[in-house]
Amino acid sequence: MGKRARRQQAATMAEMNRMSQEQFEYFQAEKRAQQEVVDQQRQQYEAFDFQNPFEGVQNPYASLQTNFENLASGARNVYAGIENPYEDLTVNMRQAEFQAEQGERQRANILSNLRQAAGSTGIASLAQVLANQGVEQARKASIDIGEQEQANQLRAQREAGRLDQLEREGEQKRDLLERKGQAQVEEFERQKENKML
Repeated sequence: MGKRARRQQAATMAEMNRMSQEQFEYFQAEKRAQQEVVDQQRQQYEAFDFQNPFEGVQNPYASLQTNFENLASGARNVYAGIENPYEDLTVNMRQAEFQAEQGERQRANILSNLRQAAGSTGIASLAQVLANQGVEQARKASIDIGEQEQANQLRAQREAGRLDQLEREGEQKRDLLERKGQAQVEEFERQKENKML
C-alpha cells in the first residue's frame, strides 16, 4: 500500500473516531438530561403528601342484616296427587235402555197390528222374528256398552300416563328450583364473606 493510500486511510479513521466521539458525547449529554428529569420527578414524588380521600367514609351497609335463605325450599310439586278425571267414567246405560225400550215398543206395536191379519200360526213365526230382532238389538247394545267401557279404560290409562309424566316433571322442576335456590344462597354467603375480608 502506498503513502497516499495510507494517508487516506488514516484520515478516514480519524474522521470515524471524531464522529464516534461526537455521538458518545451527544448520548452522554442526553443521558444526563434524562437523569435530571427523573431526579426532578423523584423529588416531586417524595415531596407529595399522600392522603386517602376515602379515609373518613363509612359503609352505609355495614350494619345491614344479610341472612339469606332459600326461597324455593318450601316449593311443592303442583302436579303431585292430581286426580285422573277419566278414572271413574261410567258407561251410558240410558242410551242402551232407551234403545231396548224403543225396540220393545216397536215389536209390541207390530205384534198388535199384525195379530189380526196373521192368524195364530203366522203370529208365532212373527213373534219368533221379533224375538230374534230383540236378541240382535240386545247384542248390539252389549257391544256398544263394551266399546264404551274399552274407550273409557283407554282414556283413563292415557290420562294416568300423562298425569304420571306431569308429576315426574313437576318433581324434577321443584327439585331443580330448590337446588338453584340453595346454590344462590351459598353464592350470596360467599360474596358476603369476601366483602367482609
